[in-house]
Parts: sequence; C-alpha cells; structure tokens
Amino acid sequence: MIQVTFMHRRSAAMLLCVASFLGGCSNWYDTGTTPRSAGYRPGYPSFDVECVPQVTEGRSGLDVHLRTVTPTLTFLKVEGGFSARLLVQVRVMELDGETQVAEAAWPETLTVASYPETQSHPSLHIRRFVPVAAGEYRVRVQIEDLATGKTGDRVPSVVVPRVIEGDPSLGGLVLSRRVAGGDLEPVVGFHVPASRETLFARAPAINVPTGTPLRVEYTICRYVTDTLRATAPYLFMPTMTAMERKRIFPQSIDTVLVARETRNLGADGRVLDDPLPPLGRGVYQLALYVWGPGQDTTEASAAGAIKYFVVVGPSFPRPVLVKDLVDASGYLAYRHEQAALDTLRDQEELRTAFDRFWLSMTRDKRRAVRLMRTFFARIEEANRLFSSYKEGWKTDRGMVYAVFGPPESVEKKPESEVWYYNFPGPYQGNVFEFRRVFFAPAKLAIEEYLLRRSPVYEASWDRMVQKWREGEVY
Repeated sequence: MIQVTFMHRRSAAMLLCVASFLGGCSNWYDTGTTPRSAGYRPGYPSFDVECVPQVTEGRSGLDVHLRTVTPTLTFLKVEGGFSARLLVQVRVMELDGETQVAEAAWPETLTVASYPETQSHPSLHIRRFVPVAAGEYRVRVQIEDLATGKTGDRVPSVVVPRVIEGDPSLGGLVLSRRVAGGDLEPVVGFHVPASRETLFARAPAINVPTGTPLRVEYTICRYVTDTLRATAPYLFMPTMTAMERKRIFPQSIDTVLVARETRNLGADGRVLDDPLPPLGRGVYQLALYVWGPGQDTTEASAAGAIKYFVVVGPSFPRPVLVKDLVDASGYLAYRHEQAALDTLRDQEELRTAFDRFWLSMTRDKRRAVRLMRTFFARIEEANRLFSSYKEGWKTDRGMVYAVFGPPESVEKKPESEVWYYNFPGPYQGNVFEFRRVFFAPAKLAIEEYLLRRSPVYEASWDRMVQKWREGEVY
C-alpha cells in the first residue's frame, strides 16, 4: 500500500466561557447519498439518508439507512419521558420520477428520558432492506412527524449493479465508524464529523467465490474549496460566474491516498474493509476499482464504486473549535474589530479575543452568556439546515439565519427561495432571495443557494447587528 499524502487534523479546546452555554460499465455506480443542500422548510422533519446497493442471498436491493435530526421532531410527554412518533415511507422510482417499482412503509418511535434530550443532536438510526431489481433509480424517502402531519423528504439517486456471471461486482461502498460495543456502524449522510475514531471504508464483492484473488485499487482525493464565511449581504454583487468560481475548484485536487494490491476474498465477502488516514475538513472523493482474475486492469473493465463526502468539525453541527467560534462572531463585529480578529493565529490569543469581544459588546457577563447561547444556537441550527460543501453557518442562508433569525415565511420557487421578514424599515430590506445553483464536478451535484446581494440590505443589516450588540435579541 502506498500512502501518498496524509491530511493533518487539528483540534482546539472549548473556551471556558463558551462551555457554560454548550453544556464505465454496468458494474460502476455512485452511492445513493443526498449531497445536496435542501431547500429550507421550517418546522419539517430533517434527516440524512443513504441508499446502499446490495445483493444478499441472490436478492438485489437497497439497504436504506436513515438518521433523524432530533431537534426537528415533535416530542410529546409520555410515561417515563418524551416520545416522537414517525411514519417512514420509501418509494423506489424509475428515473422519470413517475413509475414506481418498489415501496416500503413502517412506523418508528423515538423515546428519550428528559426534555433536554429532545433538543440534542443524538439521533435515531433506521435501517431497512428494500428488494429491487438491478437498475438506476430515484428513491423518494419521506418521514412524517405524526404529531404535526408535516413530512420531510429526500430524493437520492442510486444504481443497483447488475450481476453478470463470471464478472465481479460490488455492493455498497460505505463509511463506517466504531460505536459503543466495538461494532462498526455506517456513517449516514454527506457530512462526516472529524473524530479521533478511525473511519473505515467498506465494500462487499458480489459474484465472487471466497478465496478468489482480486486486483484492488482505491484512491481518496480532496477537492480544493472555498472555506470562507459569507460576506455581508450589501458589500458586493458578483456575477453568477464569479460566485460559482469561488466555491469548488474541480481542477485542483489533492491526492490523499492511493492503494493498489491483490487480495484474496475473505469469508466475510468484503473486498474493502480498510481504515482511512486522518482526514481534515474538506470535500472528498473515495473511488474503488476491482478486477477479477485475467481481466485487463483498465477502468473500463473494472467493477467500481465512487463516494463523495464532506469532513466537517468534530462536534458537527455544534461549533466547538475556537477558530470557528471567533469566525462566526465576525457576523456581529464592526470592521475594525474584524480586522483585529483576522490577524490572530495563536489559540490563546483567539480565546482571549473571543471573550473580550463578547464582553465589550455587551458590557455585562450575564447578558454576554445569554446572547452567546442565542447566537450559537442559530449557528448550530444553520449547520443542520444549510450545510453543503462547507458548514451551513458559512453559507449565505446561514449568515442571514444567524443574524436575522428564522424568516416569517418562505416562498419556494423552481430555481430559488425567498425569505420574508417583518422588521422595521423598507420592504426591500426585509426580503432575501436566494438563487439555486450547482457546482462542479457534475457527479458531486452539490446544490447551493446564493443570495442576490444589494446595497439595500445595508441599513437592515446594520440595524440588526446593533440590536445584537445592545442585547435586544432573544
């Protein structure tokens, strides 16, 4: 195995002050994850989904993994705690979106012991196998909150590989991490929190007898991306082309790892069950190629799978690294304050500057703590709702959400969404339109919503920042 590059991961301790409130061929396919940043639907269940193609005991189908976001569910008081009741529905559709080929539906219940647990991030992991023939599909996954009747949905695309006699094929390529008890559990979703726990890449071989020698190659590549937080909505109005160029740079790729070797298929049937090197934040592509005995080792003749994922902060969606806390606070900083913060690199200096910023802004420690709870709760919620190739709080929608709060109403359009607020001031300063765009590479299909910037927002932005600084936001 040749390890070309290792990405270095850094971590920082939480601030003492912050701790108080944080308390190709037919055998090639993409995994069925939903990498797109979904449109904002306040009050609806939010969840991650991964549809993993499998062939088990001669049956082909999808292993559907769901992970709910607990704070978006409605919990009712029951004996012994609080309970959320859900109805899960999975419909496998042809690519036309009209022809249904398989369906499954079942109820789920999530029960926690105390109210604070209803607002924490630990979630319910749901797994269900749905039989379906080989082919390319769209999978509509819906979770209905039975207490409110509101339904969240995701529509990933997936390919179930065709098994050809004599040719190796692959099941689902998944990332897994050890949980309590030592078992490996799939990491569901596009965003993978950085962790000291080793991340594993796993994939079973299909149509291959135990002991067969297979030629295996897998690579991990990291895309260079924009990691900056959004700028204030009035500062400039770049063209769409300029905005797209700022996001992901498909021609700039760092190779993290390359591995090539011959492996004899073990009794567990997995052709890949390998720990990955430590991965820093960023957008990654994991590609796997497998060739059977006597096959030409060209990409065209390989059984292959590809998976995209984003490594985010260690406690995602909650920000805990001091650099993130300082950067997010910049939304409320005056320009001279931000210029001073931008020059800091040392961790102790950042901690000191963070405390000084919030205390000088409010001139009262208790008020500072209250405001920080409110502000960073919005930052956490923005991460849940708007993360795409970078954390949600750094996006245009995350910026507006953090400073202005949830909109009074949201208008959904085919290529945009419009947020309406009802603050004092001109109507134009209370309406934010976000255009939906996609970024290269095409297979990654990351969807982002970019704000139509305008000088008209300067007065409403300054007015809202001042309300924060005077302690008038709750």
